[in-house]
Amino acid sequence: MKPAFAFLLIPALASCAAEPDEDGEPTAEAVEAASEGPRAVVEAYYRAVSAREYDTAWQLWGEDPEAEPEEFAAFTEGFETTEIALAEVDEAGTERSRNSWIYVEVPVRVEDLKSDGSGNSYKGTYTLRRPAYDEEAWELHEGNLEITG
Repeated sequence: MKPAFAFLLIPALASCAAEPDEDGEPTAEAVEAASEGPRAVVEAYYRAVSAREYDTAWQLWGEDPEAEPEEFAAFTEGFETTEIALAEVDEAGTERSRNSWIYVEVPVRVEDLKSDGSGNSYKGTYTLRRPAYDEEAWELHEGNLEITG
């Protein structure tokens, strides 16, 4: 489940969205971050969206931009008023197992700047998961951020 708040956090213009890799294959950035661990996935997510590489950002949620074009379009459109977002990503918490998945929470603090000059601060966590059998397949699962200022 992708959080609605994520649409407010990072810069974007839907018309600038990067094209998905050929054949629906994950981008190299998404694959590398997934193999490096939960914190790397969150950091890669913010880098990807800030660079308007929405295919990579969407893939970090475990999604294929070509498989769900309408959801992907809504995802990219959600960033149109945010010019920049800076994230401070903390260390991942303790892993827990449930239904053949391993889950972990990663604390994050975000500052954003909107195109109208306004901005917000957010604090919360992302929950990431991976299949129990694959230590290099981390993906974003859900987010829980609240506006703090």
